[in-house]
Amino acid sequence: MTTTIGIDPGRTGGAVLIDERSRLIWAASWRPCSVGYRVDVYIDNGADQERVHGSASKLGDYLSSRCVLLGGHRPLLGCEDVFVHRQRPNVKSSVSLARWSGAVMAPLELLTSSPTIYAQAAVWRRSILGLSPFTKREAAKAAALRYIPAMVPGLSAALEALGSLDHLADAAGIALHRQRT
Repeated sequence: MTTTIGIDPGRTGGAVLIDERSRLIWAASWRPCSVGYRVDVYIDNGADQERVHGSASKLGDYLSSRCVLLGGHRPLLGCEDVFVHRQRPNVKSSVSLARWSGAVMAPLELLTSSPTIYAQAAVWRRSILGLSPFTKREAAKAAALRYIPAMVPGLSAALEALGSLDHLADAAGIALHRQRT
């Protein structure tokens, strides 16, 4: 079974794992809280809430532990490249991406022996949704919430259980894009 993880990174973000037929296996969204991160997880028609105590590296460890539960399957990894802009490089943003990659993506890469493919939002949105690269951010997120659940069986139930979070729709879009690259 080939699986794919798509991640919409950030302090507030989301990750989804889909199978080779693009069906949802699990979804997780996170946001900062006083002790680190609050992680809301959807697995097998049910939602749960957990707290991940510590920094982003603990979030990477948590996501890796979710992959271990797959029993030897090594998912493909896709992550949105949200920080680096080629026309207007920003040192602070580049450092943020480096920290995120080291803390969250590196543990997943080590576990899966799979490199992360980073895709800019405009690239995966054009590939999956057919959106122009000039589509405004809010319109693109609304399109993802509207159309991607129909492309990923099970995502609608996760969004209903966890909330209509654009991070999860974006993470699913990133996973679909990674499957196709």
